[in-house]
Amino acid sequence: MNEIKRQLNKNMGSTSRRAERIISKVNEQKRQKPQTKKSNRLYYVAFTAFFALAALTIFVMKPWSTNDFNQAFLPSSEENDSSNGEIGEKPNLPLRNYFKQDGDVAYFLGTGNEYASFKETTTWLFYDYVEVQEDNGGAVMQKVYRIKQDAIELVYEEMIEVERKSFTLAQLNQLEPIHTILQPPIANGEIFENKTVTYPVNFQTPYKNYDNIIQITEDVEGGKNHFYYDYGDGLIAEQYIMNDGNEITSVLASINEPPTQTTEEMVSFKNIETKQTEILPLTKLTFLDSLTFYKSNAAQFEMTYEPLRLSKYNETEIGVFRYNCDELNCEMAFAKRSNGELNFGATSAGTIDSFKLSPNLERIIFSITRDENYAGNVLSRTMLLILNIETMQMVIPTSQPFYFDSHLYPITHYDWINDTTIQAEVANISDYESETILKWQQLQEKETKVIEVSLP
Repeated sequence: MNEIKRQLNKNMGSTSRRAERIISKVNEQKRQKPQTKKSNRLYYVAFTAFFALAALTIFVMKPWSTNDFNQAFLPSSEENDSSNGEIGEKPNLPLRNYFKQDGDVAYFLGTGNEYASFKETTTWLFYDYVEVQEDNGGAVMQKVYRIKQDAIELVYEEMIEVERKSFTLAQLNQLEPIHTILQPPIANGEIFENKTVTYPVNFQTPYKNYDNIIQITEDVEGGKNHFYYDYGDGLIAEQYIMNDGNEITSVLASINEPPTQTTEEMVSFKNIETKQTEILPLTKLTFLDSLTFYKSNAAQFEMTYEPLRLSKYNETEIGVFRYNCDELNCEMAFAKRSNGELNFGATSAGTIDSFKLSPNLERIIFSITRDENYAGNVLSRTMLLILNIETMQMVIPTSQPFYFDSHLYPITHYDWINDTTIQAEVANISDYESETILKWQQLQEKETKVIEVSLP
């Protein structure tokens, strides 16, 4: 219901606010001239007609756009400037759209420390001034921003001790800018006040997936700050990445409705392709359900996600999550991301050497090598992991399955013969003992053999 109310206010404005302004103007006229019985009757007739016309206009005329609504119903500098007897035309300020709507309450979920989650409340003070309160459970910060044609400036930032500070327009106009938040042109590589713009950027949050958002990066003591802004929803994420690699991340989870996962533990991971940190509820990482030790420590170990470029397969994104890495290998979970959904399938360990799609694009082979230290040498054992893209489950051939379900033998080459047949070149050795593999690796001319298997 709150979301419906938000959309109605976004398109039409608040009728109560409009009515209050009309009544205020009429009362002001009433105070200016003594009323006779006749003038009282005329006043009530005029008031009734005026109010009816205003209400009819609100419900009948064509709905305004978001920007039209803001210009029509939010108080402006000109309307509140007593030095100007006439209401002037409001300036075109596109940067207003990098803030949320008046009265919006946004919920951010965080990882990294206990104060990374916070509640953000947006209040438009005047047409070109907006207040944002951030409550992280430990303190409430009051911030006021000035929106100009060519910049968004932070002009006030203090912790609320007892009650928020109120400002008149004249007082706000006298405030010196603390620093600039955003400044056109919005283009990749632009720099202002030692802040760098990255654009466009894609970012996934629990609220929704965002395309073409702005990333602002600044160097600060001990690390870097990253802020992400959407044209329409404003701030959607912020990160503090420390020089030692630790991160504090907050991402938008919901607007005007408390997020359902506020009590769930959150896990962050780095997207290798976008170089951004994403955040998900721990319960979404279903591949950990059977790994009790890893699940209980998921928030402590570093996790990364790498999308795999499948040039012939564009319907979904296939990727791999890596975690619990050591010097040689990582634990891995294969995932499919499509339309905001995340589904996990097979798991493995080691390093992905390469992968190939079947001719009908229904299956994919991964060559995965798992290294081990033996007698001062690194031995490489490889397996061919076959995934059904629809189910993300492993496909094991009925013949010679040991090449496809565990890391035993070195494999030098593989390929699809057709949709159901695979050919591979493997080490021609009698067993998979470490000493045997070491001797084979040290040969100048390594003997191999070709195997061919059919898939069910």
